[in-house]
Amino acid sequence: MVLELLIACGAAAWHSAEPVRADIIPVSVVNTTDAGDLADAGFIYGHLACWELQCELRFAAVCGSLSTWAAGGTAAQPTLEEAVKYVP
Repeated sequence: MVLELLIACGAAAWHSAEPVRADIIPVSVVNTTDAGDLADAGFIYGHLACWELQCELRFAAVCGSLSTWAAGGTAAQPTLEEAVKYVP
């Protein structure tokens, strides 16, 4: 599998030559510090929870997106409850 986090656009992965994509959620960006790290963490969380790839990517995109709505990097990270409500 190849994973590409496109923070401004979402996330994409290629598994068995089939692309899977997930969009970001629109937010008013204040600070992008650690957005990529939090997107990575979101993907890893979903993967370890054995979610479907589409949900893993969506969670990654959501975690990265929501982390930009306030200053402070990880201080702005969403809670699990805040992020999960955006995952189908």
